[in-house]
Amino acid sequence: TIVQHIEASLVDYTRAIKLRPDVATYYAARSYLQPDTAAKLADITHALDLNPESAEYYAFRGDYHVDLGNHEAAIADYSQALALQPRNVTYREQQTKQYQQMGEYKKALYGMFYLVAFGSPRLKAHYLYRSATLLSEAAHQEQALAVLATAHTEYIEGIKNIRTKLIREIALLFVQLGDPAAALACYDAHV
Repeated sequence: TIVQHIEASLVDYTRAIKLRPDVATYYAARSYLQPDTAAKLADITHALDLNPESAEYYAFRGDYHVDLGNHEAAIADYSQALALQPRNVTYREQQTKQYQQMGEYKKALYGMFYLVAFGSPRLKAHYLYRSATLLSEAAHQEQALAVLATAHTEYIEGIKNIRTKLIREIALLFVQLGDPAAALACYDAHV
């Protein structure tokens, strides 16, 4: 069964670690197989001690913190992963979800902007819908409706100039939130 294979793999990685305790990959792989999150965190943290330049290990640890509901620690790990791999869309999406969970809409919207601008074109409408949800949660209904309409247009018609419209909407939101520097960053990133 699958459970037996997982248990056997756990034993194999434990043996490998006893033979070569200096190999971060063994700890990272074993962390994925561990039955409880505390053991997962211990193994991936040890892997990071051995290889602090692994964005993937930080992202794994962020995932484990999400499992525990520790959003702040998850954000810290996803931020570290992004420092090592700034264009990784998966890490950005995970970080953005945690900001949303914590009610930090401005930071979540910045993440959504990044995903719309640099993420997969086929997921653009999805990111726009999520942006509209964030705007609505942040009590910006008018802008949420505008972004939702843009998302709908993108989804139905596949308009190629969607970035310009969205960047304008997000920049306006940053101005309303009192952060003109973030609004300028929106335009600078697009140009």
